[in-house]
Amino acid sequence: MADLDFYSVEIQNLQKKLFDKLKKAIPRLNELSDTQVITIAQEIDFFQELDDLGYGTLLNKMNDAYEAEIIRAYKEVSRLRVGVSTTGAVIMDNLRGFELNYLSDSVREYANEIKVAMLRGIVTGESTDAIITNMFNEFGPGKRIGSSRSVALVNDAFARFSNATRQKAYEQFPETRFDYIGPTTGNIRDACSAVKRYVEKNGPLTLAEIRDLPSVIGVQKDNSEFFGFSDRGGFNCRHDWVKVQE
Repeated sequence: MADLDFYSVEIQNLQKKLFDKLKKAIPRLNELSDTQVITIAQEIDFFQELDDLGYGTLLNKMNDAYEAEIIRAYKEVSRLRVGVSTTGAVIMDNLRGFELNYLSDSVREYANEIKVAMLRGIVTGESTDAIITNMFNEFGPGKRIGSSRSVALVNDAFARFSNATRQKAYEQFPETRFDYIGPTTGNIRDACSAVKRYVEKNGPLTLAEIRDLPSVIGVQKDNSEFFGFSDRGGFNCRHDWVKVQE
């Protein structure tokens, strides 16, 4: 799977650049009347500002990573089989578009929240320093879209997409078997441990057998569950289904 380490670094860098500009702009806006501020607010677009600062480039890099996963999955299948249908690749390419639109919409929402917070501070008479400090604490680098939680969500969504793509690629070869690979120690969900024990006992599984696993495994003592080929043990799962050598 592709490495998305660049996302965390670049999204926080964009946040820093935006706040560097805000520190210069807010004092000027604070000198205006409420009516003038509201008039100017109609033209303020922080999402466009982020795009100008490089968000569009970052989104293109994410798009490239998603496309690479589709290509990788179907190359993997075509190396092993003949007559591979790429219909699933077209479906996954459409899903790629939805995934990236969702990611972009979250950044757009972040930009709008910054705008509202800034205008609220100005019209209620907060000092420039207070506005900047409050906004920085809530929306600055490493917050919201740049927080560890948000970055983990981005990585998790990409991992699910990667696995879903491989699942779609292999659906045309239902006899293919997979092993459940990943850590065996540390912070591991009981459900993932149960799946690994099941595979060790019964051998690598087909997609159909993996599809039946949620009902076989059930809810574990730690309330964890197994969700399927692409979602595995749930959020931020570190396990994957890997095709066994024939």
